[in-house]
Amino acid sequence: MKQMPKIIEVLTGAGSLTQSQIAQLCYGDNNHSTAIYSSLKKLERANVIVKEGAPARYRLVNSNYREYGNQKSELLKKKVDIDYDVKQREVFNRIWEISTIIYNHSKGTSYELVPGIDFYVIYQPFGHVPAKLPNGKMAVYTFHTDEECLKVGQTTSGNRYSYDHYRVYKNRGNTSTLAHSIVQEPLKDGITDENAGDWIRANCERYDVIFDKASEDDTDAKRKNAIILNMVEGLLQAYFDPRYESDNSRN
Repeated sequence: MKQMPKIIEVLTGAGSLTQSQIAQLCYGDNNHSTAIYSSLKKLERANVIVKEGAPARYRLVNSNYREYGNQKSELLKKKVDIDYDVKQREVFNRIWEISTIIYNHSKGTSYELVPGIDFYVIYQPFGHVPAKLPNGKMAVYTFHTDEECLKVGQTTSGNRYSYDHYRVYKNRGNTSTLAHSIVQEPLKDGITDENAGDWIRANCERYDVIFDKASEDDTDAKRKNAIILNMVEGLLQAYFDPRYESDNSRN
């Protein structure tokens, strides 16, 4: 695979992404993060991308460069034309779509959200092992099958982000999980309390919007967190029209 053109394409319009996020968009899985390291370093030395922040994120600064190192590159003398497979293109387009919706609707408000600065979108593929919510972050998450969106929700909790929606809680009164909804109205025969989580991991992909979480030590910070999460959750619910929604305030 020609990695450098793909990396450029992935970063075009995406703001900034971590190495693992770039690899995920290039390959469609979570197993190739180390495989792109050399290409990232080459692009960085050529001043095509910059690495910044901690954890490190990469941002495109020049997509039309004509030289790599001291040598001419025929590949990069012309507009990059990448032959993505259908799924890779679909993932890239969906991330762009979500980012554009959020930016366009927040622009001009007191809570303008810029992709790559105020938020980023991560993709968790079919067959995923649920990712952990990074420390100091909050999220609006979405679950999709091949045919429809099942759930859009929000959280500041790591457990809610990574675990709750894959479980049916019989003794906690928590009926707002995706697993519970699916068992109550089965999408497929044979889905039970015990295997609903496995079905979700195998048959759902996720697009999750990640934000910095303001300190909750004061009322203003909590209010800011709530406004951002409610705004983005509402936008994505209106756009994707998810199958399962709950009147329960805990999404």
